[in-house]
Amino acid sequence: MLKPILYYQYIKNDLRRQPFAKYHFYIFCFLISVAITAPFIAKQPTMTQFLPPCIPYDAMTTRLSDKLLSPFDPQANLSWYRRHWLGTDGMGRDIAAGLVAGTRIALQVGLGSVALAAVIGLFAGLMSGYYGDERFRMERRCVLLWLLGWAIWGFYLHVFAQQDWCATQFYTTTIVFTILLIIVLHILEKIITSIKHQQLVWIIPIDYFVMRSIDLLQAIPFLIILLGLMPFIKQKSVSNVILIIGCVTWMPIARMIRAQVIRLRTRVFIQNAEALGYPTWRIWVFHLIPNLLTPLLVAMSFGVANAIMAEGLLSFLGVGLPDDLVTWGSICQAARANATHWWLVLFPSGAILLTVLIFNWLGEHLKQLK
Repeated sequence: MLKPILYYQYIKNDLRRQPFAKYHFYIFCFLISVAITAPFIAKQPTMTQFLPPCIPYDAMTTRLSDKLLSPFDPQANLSWYRRHWLGTDGMGRDIAAGLVAGTRIALQVGLGSVALAAVIGLFAGLMSGYYGDERFRMERRCVLLWLLGWAIWGFYLHVFAQQDWCATQFYTTTIVFTILLIIVLHILEKIITSIKHQQLVWIIPIDYFVMRSIDLLQAIPFLIILLGLMPFIKQKSVSNVILIIGCVTWMPIARMIRAQVIRLRTRVFIQNAEALGYPTWRIWVFHLIPNLLTPLLVAMSFGVANAIMAEGLLSFLGVGLPDDLVTWGSICQAARANATHWWLVLFPSGAILLTVLIFNWLGEHLKQLK
């Protein structure tokens, strides 16, 4: 198996051979560092601070006396340090501070939703590509057991989703309940299969079910699915947006993983592992997934770009994210009431454009890995 540190060194050495790859990677690292240190870069300075912040304004600080200031306005009443170098919006909030805060939200939504989509797409692609339509066999009583488990999980979502919980509490409880349910069902399945009794074995066409589900979801425009799910959110939060975007963007990853698994399934090392009687999880973890890392990273890189654009669109429309969060899309939304103030559109849209291009370029560089 390819160790993580060796795989990192492999990517690093191969990217060095590409002319602009390292510059794009440096910009990516800069965006990550801005997102991590956003609370320290832009905030109100205090007397107890060792170092003053780069931007002496919080993203939510309003100064109506400084509203709609252009970057080229004199701003004679402000010192050089407190000058609004990128202007202000209609509520007097500093645009530079808003861009810094928006970087944190954009990368949080982009990386979080793509991580969720990668987990779903990887599992669906492995199931579809490895088992196909004729290799997945299960006894009838085990099928009924898992269907009962899915029914219990759906009942849980229906009942407990009505509770007045915060998003973090609901998701934590749901994850713990899902893991415990899977463990219990797996133990019951082992007990049932250990009982010697003649049972009808069903051949389940996993590939057919997965691919038809993907076809159905991809037949509906992405924006319609996204906006159609938003009314079901009881509470606006970043975690809800991550969940929804992740659940509607896993299909391309699953298609790509399926194609790669079908190609790898006929390789000698996979056939030897099957002939030696290795369990399926061991073949997946030690033989298939290490060979899927590069195409998975490529798909995730392009997926982050799409997720950031989706987050900007939702923020611009004013749905999904809380109203008190300053994002790139919400800054652009403020320009609708101030159409002649160009800086309200230029800087946040430029940030979205730069970030999307960086992730797309990184995806192109990863595609060329040998």
